[in-house]
Amino acid sequence: MKVIKEQIILALDCSTYEEATALIEKAKNDFQWIKIGMQLFYSCGPKLFQYLKQYSFNIFLDLKLYDIPNTVSGAIKSLSQFHFHYLSVHLSGGISMLEESHAATQKYCPHVKILGITVLTSFSTEGWSQTQLGNSPIEKCVLNLASLDKKSLLHGIVSSGEEIKVLKNEFPHLSLIVPGIRFSTSETQDQKRTMSPLEAFERGANQIVIGRELTTHYENGMKNLCNHLSVRYS
Repeated sequence: MKVIKEQIILALDCSTYEEATALIEKAKNDFQWIKIGMQLFYSCGPKLFQYLKQYSFNIFLDLKLYDIPNTVSGAIKSLSQFHFHYLSVHLSGGISMLEESHAATQKYCPHVKILGITVLTSFSTEGWSQTQLGNSPIEKCVLNLASLDKKSLLHGIVSSGEEIKVLKNEFPHLSLIVPGIRFSTSETQDQKRTMSPLEAFERGANQIVIGRELTTHYENGMKNLCNHLSVRYS
């Protein structure tokens, strides 16, 4: 179960405090890493963080910050009242925003590591092309966004499993966190670029994020996860 505790981030894909705490009670012995996204944070962030003080989870605060540099810096200052380990920002915010994000974390919460969001897994090739004037392919855009980290301000990159190999080759120093994990990639729901847990790790992912595959039916989801990774579920 070591791989699950250290390399898998459980996404608390819930909308209420009650749902989140119920899931945490189920998962507290299985996972070390949890992810709090926008929906849950906006719903009950301060209350949930207060509840989490009794546990020793590593927390990925996935707010995907994207605004002018000064506003993002101010947001990080406000977030410093909470204890978390990862914070996500959109790399499309540009170099100045990335630099301000890093400076703000160093000043207000120096233990926090920044993760750069490249291209959301909800984009298909066709959907992405509609946003690009020059019709640049997703992989090229992912590499371009990752290359903005010229001063090594990032701890890692958040990108789909499809870009793992090229990112590893170009940016071996960056940790790769891969969302869009599905046990069956034929059922992708709102995420288009998906991958199984085992394939993501085999390609070189450092950590993967799993949400609805586990949160819908936790016990069955855990058994499926362990079967995929060939580890025993107790």
